[in-house]
Amino acid sequence: MTVNKKNRSILFLTVLLFVFSLTSLAFGEKKNILRIHFQTITVKPSTTDIVLNVTYKIEAARSPVFFHGFECRYFYDQTKIRPTDKFFDGTASQNADFKGSGGDPTIGEYRIEVLSSSSLDTSNPILFQVRYSVKGFTDSAMISPSRFDALHDASLPTDSQIDTVIIDNAPGRDDVGWYPFAIVYMDTTKLPPPPKKKTITLSIDSTDIESDSVKVLSLNVSSLDSTNIKGAIFEFDIDTLAFDSVVVLRGALLANGSLAVSKDSTHIAANFSGFDTSKPGELLKIVLKGNKRTDTLCTGLLHAKLTFLNADNLVSSIAYKLEGLCILGRQKKDTVTTGVAETGGSTDLVISPNPANSIINFHLLSDKGVRKHLVVFDALGRKVLDQMFGVDFRWEVASMPVGFYTATVTDIYALHSDSIQAESKKILIIH
Repeated sequence: MTVNKKNRSILFLTVLLFVFSLTSLAFGEKKNILRIHFQTITVKPSTTDIVLNVTYKIEAARSPVFFHGFECRYFYDQTKIRPTDKFFDGTASQNADFKGSGGDPTIGEYRIEVLSSSSLDTSNPILFQVRYSVKGFTDSAMISPSRFDALHDASLPTDSQIDTVIIDNAPGRDDVGWYPFAIVYMDTTKLPPPPKKKTITLSIDSTDIESDSVKVLSLNVSSLDSTNIKGAIFEFDIDTLAFDSVVVLRGALLANGSLAVSKDSTHIAANFSGFDTSKPGELLKIVLKGNKRTDTLCTGLLHAKLTFLNADNLVSSIAYKLEGLCILGRQKKDTVTTGVAETGGSTDLVISPNPANSIINFHLLSDKGVRKHLVVFDALGRKVLDQMFGVDFRWEVASMPVGFYTATVTDIYALHSDSIQAESKKILIIH
């Protein structure tokens, strides 16, 4: 009796160990896993159309896996997104025998089906793509997978089949179900405030200009920093009662920039770019030659207008302070032609053009057969020309620096006498 009980106990333990070993093998068996991932994206509020990828990865535990088709179904948030098209070209499904989509949009269902007699292109990580139309919303748009089956081929060993599908966005398995998740997020970050626009001021100093004389004025601009100006056109009308001629030149801020000037008898337009916007200062030089007048006339640069060539500039308004230019008339006969009174001698000498940019002609109105001695000094008193001439002489000034010069003409026969009759005139060179 005791022996039988002992034998039965041994038999029971043996059976129990066998069952336990089988159970352990069953639970410890590794599976072939297909991991699916739905691409997500954050979009700007103005976005209306996007294409998202569905990617995958096969984790083969037992043998090479034969992945030849699948069926994917999910529900989408109808108030926020709608699938409008599917794409297989360029994906792992592009060479499949059957590729299609369907579903019931009335309930918000979308379906993708792919079937191939051969394995899909498992070297391509994108399984398929879906285009969505995006409707206006402020947070996120959800989808809820209801089915994702990797199709099995009964003619192939079960070891080469997919055992489990896992959607990374919604942890779970095909026999458990998946949780809804968002695929489109609206960008709710607060946009930075728009750049603050600035008011700038164009100004020239009020000044007096002698009748029939030349003066160089600075057209100054207030700070252009942070205004994002790339180019501009400055236009104004000429007061022909006050000015005989007007010339526009580069200012200090435009020293390394470009300038193109067009003008007619009453209007000037200066197109410029490449100027220094880091500080205020002289944008342009305005060279004014006053008319010969017997009265005084005060005026300015008329109907001034500054137009910016790039629409994304940050200038809100422009203030123009371009008045206060007075031409001081002379009550007696004026024989000055270049803006500076002659000193001594006759008025036989004519200098033209003045201002000049390439050549200057010196001409004696009366030819008395007497040669003249011409000397020109720059604004610092340095001699830049020493020349003998008769009736006419042409001076090439294209390479001379911009500025005022003084030309003095003397009769050569008077050089060694005690009484020297010299005639001096101012010259302005511009480029």
